[in-house]
Amino acid sequence: CSSDLRNLGLARSTVTERLKSLQQDGYVHAEKYKAVSLSTKGQAVAHELTRAHRIIETFLFTILKRPIESVHDEAHRLEHAFAPESIDALYSLLGKPTHDPHGKPISQ
Repeated sequence: CSSDLRNLGLARSTVTERLKSLQQDGYVHAEKYKAVSLSTKGQAVAHELTRAHRIIETFLFTILKRPIESVHDEAHRLEHAFAPESIDALYSLLGKPTHDPHGKPISQ
């Protein structure tokens, strides 16, 4: 775990404080020296971010004709900027695709 933290460039105290904050906000279940897991609330946020990411990748690849190699990183930067209503509108604009350019499923 310590080497993982070094690879991320994060101090153990930073990770601890962020986990405490996520737990207080109800996004994770965390116990000292145990695995961290997403709560139901955390899973819902993760699901929505994954959906947004895949829809944005599809938009970038299909509409903007961006190379498939670049859509992941660009979508990662954009996924937090879009309101859920905009993601839904983009999804409809794209014809409600079932999969992203990498073949991963897009939920409705």
